[in-house]
Amino acid sequence: MKIMDALKKLKLSRSVKTTTSIVILQGGVYIAKSDGFDELQEHYFTPINQPQSWKDVIVEACEKAGVTNSSASVILGSHLYQSFQIDNPNLPKEELTGALPFLVKDLITDRIADIVADGIETINGKLQVYISQVTTLHTLIDSLSPLSIQINNVTPDELLWAYSQPEDGSFMLLNHSQSADFKLLAFNNGHLHLNRSLRGITAPLTGDQANSFQMDSLALELQRSLDYLSSQLHGVSINNLFFRCDDEDDALLALELQNRLGVKVASLLVDEPRAFRSGEVLAWLALFNTPSINLFHETLKLKTDYFTLQNVMISWGVGLALSIAVVGYYQWQIYNLETTINANSLKESNYKQELATLNKKLESHKPSAAKLAAIKRLNDDIQSKKASLKVIDNFDEGMQVGYSGVMSSLTQLGKGNISLNKIYISGDKVNFAGYARTPDVIPRWVQSFDSELHLVGRTFDQLEIKTDDKGLVSFILNTKASEGNHE
Repeated sequence: MKIMDALKKLKLSRSVKTTTSIVILQGGVYIAKSDGFDELQEHYFTPINQPQSWKDVIVEACEKAGVTNSSASVILGSHLYQSFQIDNPNLPKEELTGALPFLVKDLITDRIADIVADGIETINGKLQVYISQVTTLHTLIDSLSPLSIQINNVTPDELLWAYSQPEDGSFMLLNHSQSADFKLLAFNNGHLHLNRSLRGITAPLTGDQANSFQMDSLALELQRSLDYLSSQLHGVSINNLFFRCDDEDDALLALELQNRLGVKVASLLVDEPRAFRSGEVLAWLALFNTPSINLFHETLKLKTDYFTLQNVMISWGVGLALSIAVVGYYQWQIYNLETTINANSLKESNYKQELATLNKKLESHKPSAAKLAAIKRLNDDIQSKKASLKVIDNFDEGMQVGYSGVMSSLTQLGKGNISLNKIYISGDKVNFAGYARTPDVIPRWVQSFDSELHLVGRTFDQLEIKTDDKGLVSFILNTKASEGNHE
């Protein structure tokens, strides 16, 4: 049971894909890793001595953190992007990214083809535009691809600070990291409304080298920004000022600013106690938040190159193997067909020999023409005799019915009243001729036919009655059998 549990844990740990955030600031590269859940697993910091040396440091930092085969969110410091505020062109999101380089071409010195841009609408209806160099993004791709790190998005650092105080709807943030300028940001309900670089202020603000004049200058700049926001954000009041400044005494800085400003001042503290420096906080926020700005456009994503030497060699090998398999298959089919043809040819030869033998035997059994003629004559004679017998049978039966039956019935009828002197019988027809005592005797005599078997069903074709001068009544009666009544 323990072995099965261990195997399940091992399988689970291998199936989890680490999510990574990489923050590139002027003072160093910060990397945070998560195991896929809403918790920070670990973070790393690699310092940068020269601002442009980040290209080499980022690979060193990823190798130091052991980041491979993962998806990553990249956060750019202010030295790697530019920010402008322009009139909102009111374009759909899918058209905005393509149109922004042309809308800001008069504000920058770079060529349109050398930049990427994205924007977000502000509370005053303007559009906050962020611009980065294409070479910067290509450098990221070239550095991270060999480590199997897939870039999900590239975001300016100032937008992530909006997620640092989710419980405060409106607040101002003073931020400073190593080798960078002091930066002042203002947020309202997650939207950035102010981003200023305080170039006249230098670190440190606290410590042995601090001076009150610089603190006064900082407080003056902060108050001016608060007054500006009060005039711009009608109905919105910013009463909280947070700061995240590296290498400063937080308690002393909070006290000095609180004494000079009319708002609540506090050090920025987040839920993750291990995230203390600005870069660490940004890396932690980037693990679990995705701003709407993404400078990593679809056109920059690596396209899979299928036409490589390895793929060509593999395709040739597969093609050659398939060709050999197809040729072998058809050769095998041809061999089977040839074998079948040879077997059938042998059978055909045997059948032909057998047919020749049977034909010879058939010649000896064929009847002669004389015998066939004699057989025909005998068959004709038999058919003729059968026809004669049928006629004789019909004649005998007809005669039996015509003579014996009819004559026997006539003798039973009409005694004393009817005298027949002529009887003609032909098949079903019977004709009578004779004398009657009186004319009314004839109908009664005919009516009495129904009582005799051989006369019943007879009908008249013609009845002729004559009376001569002497009163002798003669008649002629022609009859035939009714339909459906055959004896």
